[in-house]
Amino acid sequence: MGLISCLLIISETAHSQIVSHRISTSQTGTAANKASTGIPTLTLPAVDPTPLLAEDQRDAALGRPFRFGMKQLTDVTLPRDGGRHTHAGWTTNRYRIQATGAFSVNLLFDQFRLVAGAEFRIYNTDSTFVIGPITSAQNPQNGQFWSDLLPGSGVIVELREPATAPASSTIHLCGAVHGYKNTFPGTDKVFSGAGSCQKNVICYPTYQTEADGVAMILLADGTRWCTGTLMNASSQQFRSFFLTAFHCLDANANGQLETAERADAQNWLFRFGYQSPGCSPSAEDPDFVTINGADLRASRYESDFLLLELRQQVTPAVNPTYLGWDRSNALPSSMVGIHHPNGDVKKISFASGTATLTDYINPTGTTHLQVQWGEFGVTEPGSSGSPILNANRRVVGQLHGGPSECGGALVNRYDLYGRLATSWNSGNSYDTRLRDWLDPSNLLTTLGSTKAVISGPASVSTTGVFQLNSNSSSGINWTVTAPAGVVVSRVVSPTAGTGASATFMVLSGASNLSVTFGVSAGQPYPIRFTRAFSTQLPSQTATANSTSVSVATTPLTTSTPTYDCLTRILTLRATGGSPLPLEFMVVGVRRWETDPVVELPEALVGDRLTNSVTIYTRQFNGVDPPKLSSRMFNFRAACPNNP
Repeated sequence: MGLISCLLIISETAHSQIVSHRISTSQTGTAANKASTGIPTLTLPAVDPTPLLAEDQRDAALGRPFRFGMKQLTDVTLPRDGGRHTHAGWTTNRYRIQATGAFSVNLLFDQFRLVAGAEFRIYNTDSTFVIGPITSAQNPQNGQFWSDLLPGSGVIVELREPATAPASSTIHLCGAVHGYKNTFPGTDKVFSGAGSCQKNVICYPTYQTEADGVAMILLADGTRWCTGTLMNASSQQFRSFFLTAFHCLDANANGQLETAERADAQNWLFRFGYQSPGCSPSAEDPDFVTINGADLRASRYESDFLLLELRQQVTPAVNPTYLGWDRSNALPSSMVGIHHPNGDVKKISFASGTATLTDYINPTGTTHLQVQWGEFGVTEPGSSGSPILNANRRVVGQLHGGPSECGGALVNRYDLYGRLATSWNSGNSYDTRLRDWLDPSNLLTTLGSTKAVISGPASVSTTGVFQLNSNSSSGINWTVTAPAGVVVSRVVSPTAGTGASATFMVLSGASNLSVTFGVSAGQPYPIRFTRAFSTQLPSQTATANSTSVSVATTPLTTSTPTYDCLTRILTLRATGGSPLPLEFMVVGVRRWETDPVVELPEALVGDRLTNSVTIYTRQFNGVDPPKLSSRMFNFRAACPNNP
């Protein structure tokens, strides 16, 4: 197969985003134990890291974003080039990419279109990490998908389609990135990893709320990292505004954004929730979320700021925080930086003293804040674009660069942050300043951080009132929905309305319902938040011998499922609990859903070393700790006559 160029296609329309959950199957049980032998394989040319590391030293001195990998061009098309297998109504095509000696591999697809019913996965040959499944509902409009990193030197792409599909999906792999630096946590790092003075953010749980808004960025060439943060706006309507550094997008470092550079952000990948689950030693959270693509909203070279808007709502599954800001001229003190140095898990750094004004080049300027670091933490390549927070934990700037490093001389333990107060009004137009996006009325000097919250009761017996914590009711609507078979209008009234507050009456019966708020604030993507609740009529409190007796809930218990050995269909069951909806998860196979029917993957059942799956059941109202129950199920024992 010949090599072709891997080019960015500039599209006039926004493409829907792909949200991929990466699961460490070594911790959760694997659904990716698929033999890698006999699969067509492309072995990439060897990569000598020595000259690349020398280039990286020069890049670091120039303040360029952190590079971890070398992109190599490929020309692989699925299903044409894959190893084909048809079974039980499914056609599966797999292809392997081998990058000998690599610490990681990530993939660049310049054509990506799945047919209805198809599923696409990427997993490493050790079957310890998997991205997906990705479905046709996540097809990008511009037909491109940049994957996250998978650890190891080999990955397998898998396209699974219904055998009766009238047409095939189109998947073209135009590039693969050989990771010559190990950016994954652990004690075996070579060439990379955050410095020894860096502290995991999980060690300081009082800063977790702020940390939940910070994300890593994989840049458009697929080989470099930056950091940035979600930003709150005065209307608090949860648009996906994201602040990072101008120089992360300025690939040729000439201080201007050319047309191609402006379009690059549509293939940036944003990794949320990437932090160590424990304080020490560092480890990788086995479950985090990536979102592809953003649009440029405003930028300015002088203060090195770049404001993007992600092309979709950040999924509530990652519990994101929209960080507040302070645009005043006050010099901040007691500052904290949260960042991803060298592509590592999320770190926190504590400044000492009060910031001083400077420029990035001219020490007498005022476009930047000079921040002196204390005993714990500095910044490193990969931290570029990360926020600096003042004593009130509001963003006052984003990292441009500086000489700080672990073990460095005290005189050099400082960094320079583009000043938010400068970026607020710089350039005098909507695309060169922050105010038009974060506070169009320009009335606020400060704004606090927030998470999206729907307040309201877990159970409603008479009148239900639910409130979305938006600062504006304009453009907000709400609806109440019910499970299949339940006519919602017979349970509550009204079933829909406008504004950030939903009020309705319970009419009859006990049911499990949901209220969903939709926000239209000028964004080109939907914003929705949902909260589950139950309805109970007052008559559910009975009277016995003149004593009021409330109907109590019972412990939630996951029952033994039914299993069809031929179709590999599990039907999940539970008893007890509360009136809230039941959700089920099969570890390593499917995340939380209300559907009790699950098909076990053919590869899982075919793996003779795997006999059981772990099933979880929960009931969750979105606020209180969920009720959980679990059990192991031995599907092998349920089918003793199967080979």
